[in-house]
Amino acid sequence: MTSPNNLDDLKATINAQDVAASILGQGKRTGKAIMYSVRPEDDTPSFAVYDDGFKDFGSGDSGNVFGLVMQLLELSFPQAIKWLEDFQGGHSNLVPRPNRASSQETPSEPPSSTWQQALRKALAALATRQDTPQARRARKWLHNRGIDDALIKRFGLLYNPAWLKTAYINPDTGKPAYLAPGIIIPIISDGVIWAIKIRSRVGDFAQALGIQPDKKKNGKLSDKYTYFKGSKTKAFFNGDALQPGKTVVITEGEFDAMVAQNALGDNYAAVTLGGAGNR
Repeated sequence: MTSPNNLDDLKATINAQDVAASILGQGKRTGKAIMYSVRPEDDTPSFAVYDDGFKDFGSGDSGNVFGLVMQLLELSFPQAIKWLEDFQGGHSNLVPRPNRASSQETPSEPPSSTWQQALRKALAALATRQDTPQARRARKWLHNRGIDDALIKRFGLLYNPAWLKTAYINPDTGKPAYLAPGIIIPIISDGVIWAIKIRSRVGDFAQALGIQPDKKKNGKLSDKYTYFKGSKTKAFFNGDALQPGKTVVITEGEFDAMVAQNALGDNYAAVTLGGAGNR
């Protein structure tokens, strides 16, 4: 097993742009980044690779060189370490993949099955903790927004009272990822979780709970909406309502979509895509 010190050395001595060039080929340099198109629907390159990591502006994912290899080659964290060790030694078992912009065979995909299992386990645990005084206050806040208990159940809303450790391993750190406190909004399509969005405990929501608003490590208020690590924002919220013959209504946010769907009825599909939030 590679030690933490050796991991730091490995990360420090490998240029992520060299890794990306080996896997994706030549990209387009823009300032400090080299840009790639990694999905068929990209009109412009949206995958940025820097000397020390990457940022996918299409999905919001980002990470260091380990996360880059995991993302591009769909490897586990230990597999990515082994691949980079081989790459550093000049004999990586590289299987180049074509630039996705030139292929129509690889659509956007939901998070991995490992991610799905970890989140389903975390949500199942939260579902058993929805009768606390604070959870009841959270439901009352939703009721005041026009979201009754039937809609809460229909869309799988849950209240998370504290940072919750999950079984999902953050590819950037190699450690378990935590689910932030707030109202959990699962974004599900055809039974698959694409994203977990969280309405943070700030503003009038924090007031309704009777608590101080949550803050980041730097002391600033938490963003109003965040996403759990690894979430993908390419699926519509309430996307299963999109059926032939239905009138589509696109709303600003998930809560608006719930209220609109309830008011308009089954002849309509009220949906929203992505939206504000940090991943």
